[in-house]
Amino acid sequence: MKKQSSPFQFNENVLEKMREAGLRLTQSRLKILELLEGTKKSLSPSEIFLTLQKKFKDQDFDRVTVYRILEKFEELEIVHAVGDGKYIYCTHQACGHDKHFIAICTRCGNVTDVGGTTKTLQVLADFLEKEAKFKMTNDSVVIRGLCQKC
Repeated sequence: MKKQSSPFQFNENVLEKMREAGLRLTQSRLKILELLEGTKKSLSPSEIFLTLQKKFKDQDFDRVTVYRILEKFEELEIVHAVGDGKYIYCTHQACGHDKHFIAICTRCGNVTDVGGTTKTLQVLADFLEKEAKFKMTNDSVVIRGLCQKC
């Protein structure tokens, strides 16, 4: 693999997912990964775009490109959409968890991606189907509350 121009160390599983999907490791994609992996808060495409513009003034970023990259990353499960049009980096790229519980602190905004199993999520899915006649179709659950610090 070519050495990246950024000193940031990318998760090899993420880079492999990108390669397998036929995605080039462009600077825009790598900078978005770096930004998302380096934050504990969920970010909107606009926040990502503005941060990239401030942080990398010598590079030209396109707002539409940021949206497209995030959509593709979500499809590849590199990031998770957490509602309100915001995204977080998937911290469980190689740990074997097939489901995600995403805890968002409503006070400070910190986000934690907790890996789970199909069995754990199935209990919730069964409960929802029985009690609310609601069929869950997603592999992640976003839970809002207060973190330990708050």
